[in-house]
Amino acid sequence: MYAEIVIDHQLSKLHDSFTYEVPAELPVQLGQIVLVPFGPVRQRGVVVAFKDQVPAEIKGIKNILKISTLEPVLSKEQLSLAWWMSKEYNCTLLHVIKLMLPFEIWKGKQKSSYTTVATLNFPVSELPAKLVELRRAPKQAALLQEIAQQQSYICSSVQGLKVLEQKGLIQLEKKRSWRSLTHKYQPEPEKDISLTAKQQQVLEAFQKTPKQVALLHGITSSGKTEIYLQAIKKVLAEAKQAIYLVPEIALTPQTIQRLVNRFPGQVAVWHHLLSAGEKADEWERIRSGEARVVVGSRSALFTPAFQLGLIVIDEEHEGSYKQDRSPRYHAREVAMQMTKLYQAKLLMGSATPDIGTYYKASQGDYELLELAERIGSANGLPKIEMVDLRDEFKKKNYSYFSDKLQLELANILNGKQQAILFLNRRGSASGLLCRDCGWRSVCPACDITLTVHGPKLLCHYCGHEEAVPVRCPACASVAIKSVGVGTQKVETELKRLFPQARVLRADSDTTSGKTAHEEIYQKFKNYEADILVGTQMIAKGWDLTRVNLVGIIIADIGLHMPDFRASERIFSLITQVAGRAGRGDDPGKVILQTYTPDHEAVIFGTRHDYRGFYENEIKVRQAFHYPPFSRVLTLTYVDQNEDKAKAESKKLAQELKNKLPELEVLGPTPAYPPKVYGKYHFDLLIKLQNEALLAKILATMPRLGWRVDVG
Repeated sequence: MYAEIVIDHQLSKLHDSFTYEVPAELPVQLGQIVLVPFGPVRQRGVVVAFKDQVPAEIKGIKNILKISTLEPVLSKEQLSLAWWMSKEYNCTLLHVIKLMLPFEIWKGKQKSSYTTVATLNFPVSELPAKLVELRRAPKQAALLQEIAQQQSYICSSVQGLKVLEQKGLIQLEKKRSWRSLTHKYQPEPEKDISLTAKQQQVLEAFQKTPKQVALLHGITSSGKTEIYLQAIKKVLAEAKQAIYLVPEIALTPQTIQRLVNRFPGQVAVWHHLLSAGEKADEWERIRSGEARVVVGSRSALFTPAFQLGLIVIDEEHEGSYKQDRSPRYHAREVAMQMTKLYQAKLLMGSATPDIGTYYKASQGDYELLELAERIGSANGLPKIEMVDLRDEFKKKNYSYFSDKLQLELANILNGKQQAILFLNRRGSASGLLCRDCGWRSVCPACDITLTVHGPKLLCHYCGHEEAVPVRCPACASVAIKSVGVGTQKVETELKRLFPQARVLRADSDTTSGKTAHEEIYQKFKNYEADILVGTQMIAKGWDLTRVNLVGIIIADIGLHMPDFRASERIFSLITQVAGRAGRGDDPGKVILQTYTPDHEAVIFGTRHDYRGFYENEIKVRQAFHYPPFSRVLTLTYVDQNEDKAKAESKKLAQELKNKLPELEVLGPTPAYPPKVYGKYHFDLLIKLQNEALLAKILATMPRLGWRVDVG
């Protein structure tokens, strides 16, 4: 018997696994960590496969030395997922397994801690008689009664317990224990939860559908979260586990609180800001079954929830579910593969579903569930008022705040209410915009924004080039510029206009600490600030009843990303951030500032019209052969030498055209951004109409130097 073992070593870039012989006396299992000789040293590795024989040309195969973990640290389902991901995303097994195993677990560095647990040595029915026997020792009697009230009494000290043990009344046992990251979230009493008729209908439809995947399309504040909680409750009743994904760490505090309220003592937390020790402890709690609900970011999918019954992906449309480094997986795709491996269900929810997801649901691939009305004390959807920034420019108002937004902010401050000012930092890049007429630079062949590269405008898809205009091609104005603004500048301007206002800022600079998101959320929730200035992290999920005004500083910024999904993302952001207003008893208002009031994403966004936007966008996708009518494969070569990066990209492009002439290979073009950490990036873009072509492409290209991203 031979074992394939993954070892954390540089050579793993060339070889997914290394072959070792299994000694007859070692009961090695799949997923175990073992110790093996590797060159002049010994290394710990994970057993990922077995085989009965190896090719005759392989000589000098060494033996596994010993087993390092008694039980497998990876399940068969996780190993199957790892093999699938390595092929699907053209990455090494090592990259995937590192997602699944905390460093402390792999290297055997986790620190074990134990607690002493006391249990009765007799039936509870005999307690009165035992207490009579202890009438001369009232402290011992009180302690025995306290132990009897709990199924297992966790001892802070064994003092006094030893005497009870010696009398044969209790049994003391040391048990392994782990830190819980939810200990500070004390269960809070909840209002009586009764589902609306529509919620009940949706929940029953999800539970009865034979389909493993369902999409819940519900407007903001329509009660999607309660559907998630009810679905989780059913899974726990079946002795299974659930994974609950949120797109931003900023959402985890309130989500954790709701889960702790509903499932006390059973919740684990997982995201990248946890320390190595915290990850090891949460990993152990999940694997042991102590934690049956895992809440966190996309990486929570790889926790050891071996009895998985349900995955929930909240705000499934969010771009943060896509990992931007190897392995470049999408949480939605991985979750779907997991439903097959675990025979589990996937429930995705959003007010603005991903276009591809909604298309598949409308075609019957997934169960489509709809919640079209707000519930409880919430009003209808807030009114969105559009402000044309071209008019403000003509009035010589060069502030970030239009006259209308300034007036509404003053009303909020006078009324002791709260406001959120949203700024889209993603996509604040080098697309050109005319501030007089709203013209923007767009590729005629690809319908995406052209970006500024020196004196040229460049399409990052097909390579189309044109000169940067001195005047606007539409109206001849010289007021053309790149659009971009930072949260600090907005905060400074806000304090100048309203010096009395208490202002909080939530962006990457102010939320780098582990607890920063929660602290900002709690401060704003507790009315320690009047206005919150923030980026994507505040655009969704936060349920704040005092917020009656939302201001979108420049709605156009994200439209200037060189990406065919730019319109979809802007529509979603408008809808999501608008949903933060009017969640209490007062109607909310949204002021949307834009240079392009006639853009379809802005028009449909102001109407809260997802269906209208979808029907318009799906026609564009079909016309240009974008997903869901194809898969977009991006191949990126990375090197410190710009000429080499470009040359290698051209070389592969020609090889692909020669071997697979049916492919439409676009590029190479400079990636966006073209240079990161001193290295140059060049892209090849391929629209795959045939899924079978993906495997042929990956078989043709070398692994080293290339980055593969399947969209």
